[in-house]
Amino acid sequence: EQRERSRTKSSQVAGYCVTGGIHVMVSPLWVPEHLNDGTHLFAYRIRMWVRPSDDPFAPVYKLRTRHWRFSNSDQEPINIDGEGVIGFYPVMKPGSFFEYESCTTASPQGSMEGHFAFESATKPRLLVRVP
Repeated sequence: EQRERSRTKSSQVAGYCVTGGIHVMVSPLWVPEHLNDGTHLFAYRIRMWVRPSDDPFAPVYKLRTRHWRFSNSDQEPINIDGEGVIGFYPVMKPGSFFEYESCTTASPQGSMEGHFAFESATKPRLLVRVP
């Protein structure tokens, strides 16, 4: 199961996707007061949640790794892989919610996308797309 909302270049929701019951919403924000030699700072907020369920067999997933692909108009794409997100390994089960904020530098025409890898004791590894 996967759905996506279109991207925008504002501080509002730029992407929304559902994979395996885990909802992910991305909201970017350009930070104009932090300009340096043509490089721009973009902050972003990522929210993820699982809707409540009465299913006693609903899977419980733990975020293990993340993968980001940064594309700037003036250079080759950069891939970054890492453990967890900002030092956390959130557990996602029915009714769970997790949110975090971070930032990256990019050119004005840059983009960012990726995925989170979740593991479960009862299901195969799940790659949750981040639009």
